Amino acid sequence: MEAEYVALTYAAGELLWILELSKNVKNDLRTYSIKLEFFEKIGFAFRLTLKEEHYARNKKGYITIDIQSSGVGFQTANLKENNERYCNLRKDYEEKQKKIVDQMVDVSGCEYVEGA
Repeated sequence: MEAEYVALTYAAGELLWILELSKNVKNDLRTYSIKLEFFEKIGFAFRLTLKEEHYARNKKGYITIDIQSSGVGFQTANLKENNERYCNLRKDYEEKQKKIVDQMVDVSGCEYVEGA
Protein backbone atom coordinates (compact mmCIF):
# COMPACT_ATOMS: atom_id res chain seq x y z
CA MET A 1 0.00 0.00 0.00
CA GLU A 2 2.82 2.41 0.84
CA ALA A 3 4.52 1.77 -2.51
CA GLU A 4 1.28 2.70 -4.31
CA TYR A 5 1.11 5.94 -2.32
CA VAL A 6 4.71 6.80 -3.21
CA ALA A 7 4.03 6.05 -6.88
CA LEU A 8 0.89 8.21 -6.88
CA THR A 9 2.71 11.03 -5.10
CA TYR A 10 5.53 10.86 -7.65
CA ALA A 11 3.06 10.80 -10.55
CA ALA A 12 1.20 13.79 -9.10
CA GLY A 13 4.49 15.67 -8.75
CA GLU A 14 5.35 14.96 -12.37
CA LEU A 15 1.89 16.08 -13.43
CA LEU A 16 2.25 19.33 -11.51
CA TRP A 17 5.63 19.96 -13.12
CA ILE A 18 4.31 19.48 -16.64
CA LEU A 19 1.21 21.60 -15.92
CA GLU A 20 3.45 24.39 -14.63
CA LEU A 21 5.63 24.17 -17.74
CA SER A 22 2.55 24.28 -19.96
CA LYS A 23 1.27 27.35 -18.11
CA ASN A 24 4.64 29.09 -18.49
CA VAL A 25 4.76 28.37 -22.23
CA LYS A 26 1.21 29.66 -22.70
CA ASN A 27 2.08 32.87 -20.85
CA ASP A 28 5.36 33.30 -22.72
CA LEU A 29 3.76 32.87 -26.13
CA ARG A 30 0.62 34.76 -25.09
CA THR A 31 -1.76 32.16 -26.43
CA TYR A 32 -3.87 29.59 -24.63
CA SER A 33 -4.57 27.25 -27.52
CA ILE A 34 -1.35 25.28 -26.99
CA LYS A 35 -1.89 21.55 -26.56
CA LEU A 36 0.48 19.11 -24.90
CA GLU A 37 0.50 15.81 -26.77
CA PHE A 38 2.32 12.51 -26.62
CA PHE A 39 3.77 11.03 -29.79
CA GLU A 40 4.99 7.44 -29.88
CA LYS A 41 8.27 8.24 -31.63
CA ILE A 42 9.27 11.53 -30.00
CA GLY A 43 7.40 11.59 -26.71
CA PHE A 44 5.85 14.79 -25.37
CA ALA A 45 5.59 17.95 -27.43
CA PHE A 46 3.49 21.07 -27.55
CA ARG A 47 1.32 21.77 -30.59
CA LEU A 48 -0.01 25.00 -32.02
CA THR A 49 -2.39 25.35 -34.94
CA LEU A 50 -0.90 26.51 -38.23
CA LYS A 51 -2.70 29.85 -37.80
CA GLU A 52 -0.96 30.42 -34.47
CA GLU A 53 2.48 28.99 -35.22
CA HIS A 54 3.86 32.51 -35.62
CA TYR A 55 3.80 32.81 -31.81
CA ALA A 56 6.61 30.26 -31.54
CA ARG A 57 8.42 30.91 -34.83
CA ASN A 58 11.94 32.26 -34.34
CA LYS A 59 11.32 32.58 -30.60
CA LYS A 60 14.39 31.77 -28.55
CA GLY A 61 14.08 28.58 -26.51
CA TYR A 62 11.48 26.89 -28.73
CA ILE A 63 12.50 24.01 -30.99
CA THR A 64 10.20 23.14 -33.90
CA ILE A 65 10.09 19.37 -34.31
CA ASP A 66 7.13 18.67 -36.58
CA ILE A 67 4.93 20.53 -39.06
CA GLN A 68 1.72 18.87 -40.24
CA SER A 69 -1.71 19.94 -41.38
CA SER A 70 -2.91 19.60 -37.77
CA GLY A 71 -0.36 22.12 -36.54
CA VAL A 72 3.22 22.71 -35.52
CA GLY A 73 4.88 20.56 -32.89
CA PHE A 74 7.59 22.08 -30.74
CA GLN A 75 9.47 21.58 -27.50
CA THR A 76 11.30 23.76 -25.03
CA ALA A 77 14.77 22.81 -23.83
CA ASN A 78 13.28 21.88 -20.44
CA LEU A 79 10.59 19.69 -21.98
CA LYS A 80 13.09 18.05 -24.32
CA GLU A 81 15.44 17.15 -21.46
CA ASN A 82 12.70 15.73 -19.26
CA ASN A 83 11.05 14.03 -22.22
CA GLU A 84 14.26 12.13 -22.96
CA ARG A 85 14.43 11.05 -19.33
CA TYR A 86 10.79 9.94 -19.44
CA CYS A 87 11.27 7.99 -22.69
CA ASN A 88 14.31 6.18 -21.25
CA LEU A 89 12.41 5.31 -18.06
CA ARG A 90 9.43 4.13 -20.09
CA LYS A 91 11.64 1.92 -22.25
CA ASP A 92 13.32 0.42 -19.16
CA TYR A 93 9.93 -0.18 -17.57
CA GLU A 94 8.56 -1.96 -20.64
CA GLU A 95 11.66 -4.18 -20.86
CA LYS A 96 11.40 -5.13 -17.18
CA GLN A 97 7.68 -5.74 -17.49
CA LYS A 98 8.27 -8.08 -20.44
CA LYS A 99 10.95 -9.92 -18.48
CA ILE A 100 8.55 -10.42 -15.55
CA VAL A 101 5.80 -11.71 -17.84
CA ASP A 102 8.25 -14.12 -19.47
CA GLN A 103 9.34 -15.38 -16.04
CA MET A 104 5.73 -15.85 -14.95
CA VAL A 105 5.00 -17.85 -18.09
CA ASP A 106 8.05 -20.03 -17.46
CA VAL A 107 7.01 -20.63 -13.86
CA SER A 108 3.41 -21.42 -14.69
CA GLY A 109 4.42 -23.84 -17.42
CA CYS A 110 1.80 -22.57 -19.81
CA GLU A 111 2.02 -20.73 -23.07
CA TYR A 112 1.22 -17.02 -23.07
CA VAL A 113 -0.72 -15.75 -26.06
CA GLU A 114 -0.70 -11.96 -26.33
CA GLY A 115 -4.11 -10.41 -26.90
CA ALA A 116 -6.01 -13.55 -25.96
